[in-house]
Amino acid sequence: MMQPNPWQVQAGMTSHAGEGPVRPAWVVGALTVAMLGAWMVVALLSAVALGLHVRLLDGTGGSLDQEELAKLQDSDSLILLITVVQVAVMLVTAVLFCLWLMRARTNAEHIMHLPQRFGRPWVVFGWVIPIVNLWIPKQVVDDVWQASTGQADGRRSRWVLAWWACWLVYVIGDRIVANLGADDLAAERGQTIAAIMLIMPGMAAAALAATVIWKINALQQAQSDRITAPLAGGALPG
Repeated sequence: MMQPNPWQVQAGMTSHAGEGPVRPAWVVGALTVAMLGAWMVVALLSAVALGLHVRLLDGTGGSLDQEELAKLQDSDSLILLITVVQVAVMLVTAVLFCLWLMRARTNAEHIMHLPQRFGRPWVVFGWVIPIVNLWIPKQVVDDVWQASTGQADGRRSRWVLAWWACWLVYVIGDRIVANLGADDLAAERGQTIAAIMLIMPGMAAAALAATVIWKINALQQAQSDRITAPLAGGALPG
């Protein structure tokens, strides 16, 4: 296979013929970041509701009267409502993130001839297929980041690594907490405290995902500017 010449690699001029210009996905990226922020707000509300639930459990003294039982049931209902909202926001965010990543991946192919390890369908399937969803999405984003730098030997991003580490802690931890027994008040209290602790890596993952989106968009904007600058001047590299 023909290798791109070094000038093209440095300047981001390795786009495939006829595939069009590099257009950073600023709009869908901004929408995704906004939804990530919304998820973080709901996560904070969840932390407050869970904290109040623990407080109610501490006030029972190990036994329940009718009034305390009613308060705990109301608290459970509030937590369930917040959880439903949180899941809904996450689903919308996931759709927007995949749309953004599809566009960013297309831009990456326009910028450089670096081989992507996974085909375009894996932008979506990588998230939903069990087991492989523990690493494929990160590798997809890694490839997009590397191509977006315009450097054939570009290093993997620490931002992507940090985002994925926090995401795995949150997702795997969530599964573990969900399977904890809550047969009595003490067990329920422990499960609730564990759920509160998981909110921190979840919020970190959301904040880092927003950072990754913005940085990749900025990298691709820089490559787009480099590509269009010689064309605007009426000259092509020799």
